[in-house]
Amino acid sequence: MAQPFLSKSRYLAGMQCLKYLWLLVNDPDKVPRPDAMTQHVFDQGHLVEQLARKLFADGTEVPFDNFQGNIRLTRNFLKERRTLFQAGIMAGSLYSRLDVLKPSGEAAWDIIEIKSSTKVKEENLHDISFQKYCCQQQGLAIDRCYLVHVNNQYVRSGEIDPKRLFDMEDVTEAAAAAAEGIETRIKTMLDTLKATACPETRVGTHCRSPYECAVTLCLESLPDNNVLHLYRGGRKGFDLLYEGIRYLRDIPESVKLTDSQQIQKWCDANSCAHTDADSIRAFLTTLEYPVYYLDFETFNTAVPLFDGTRPYQNIPFQFSVHVVDRPGSMPWPFSFLASGP
Repeated sequence: MAQPFLSKSRYLAGMQCLKYLWLLVNDPDKVPRPDAMTQHVFDQGHLVEQLARKLFADGTEVPFDNFQGNIRLTRNFLKERRTLFQAGIMAGSLYSRLDVLKPSGEAAWDIIEIKSSTKVKEENLHDISFQKYCCQQQGLAIDRCYLVHVNNQYVRSGEIDPKRLFDMEDVTEAAAAAAEGIETRIKTMLDTLKATACPETRVGTHCRSPYECAVTLCLESLPDNNVLHLYRGGRKGFDLLYEGIRYLRDIPESVKLTDSQQIQKWCDANSCAHTDADSIRAFLTTLEYPVYYLDFETFNTAVPLFDGTRPYQNIPFQFSVHVVDRPGSMPWPFSFLASGP
């Protein structure tokens, strides 16, 4: 049986949770396929990468039709000192594909990672630090590390201008700091992948950060009204769970809760919804007819589609409004759905 290897995506999975890493590689059927929203994020990332490549006009894409072929072609292109897109580097049990690998000076290279986010995130630094480590293990000298991300202040006017759409930040020092302890982490992850049994990992804040875990196995035994649903509870919900408290209604009085959290606890204890009838009644007395009930939907994209808009700006595309002319009358509806630009 082939020995498992550690890619940068697997490394990031292992940074979040070793159990998730093991399932991802050894029991992938337990990991749900991306939902529509997650796939949209992936698609945005692919589009951003294609546009960002225009910042490096002399770049050559290394085809990925074949895994081993990608690695062999990369070796050949490295000898020619080309700027490479999706270069594949294999160093023992480590593998990384780099968005951009650019020659620096006579013998070194710069790593350039492209992200559809609007700022540098901690997980990006771990991503880049793994790429750098993998390259160095293969014998490449790495000079600087950069992160290209979307400039959310860019306003489209005509054709997209990549030089204005993107910012490129030097993250060399930050990535070096993120690399502290990387050898130990890599060894732990490789040992985890080789294990015959899935490791037991306690639920915690890592289940939601930096990404919401797609695997539901760890939480399936919890009741619907469990303490992890505590409104803006953060770590507090997990701490309560560690103490053996599963239900909202069982949270001790000694635990400090916000007003909203107290309402949650009360609703669970009394099996009913919370209704502030006095406030609702007071609000209704302020209404003047006709009354309009408006609902609308928006979308946003990393790359603005329309002139005068910015990355990730919410763009309305649909609305419905129900109008009540006078007290007791039936509402009449009106709606709009955009069919194109």
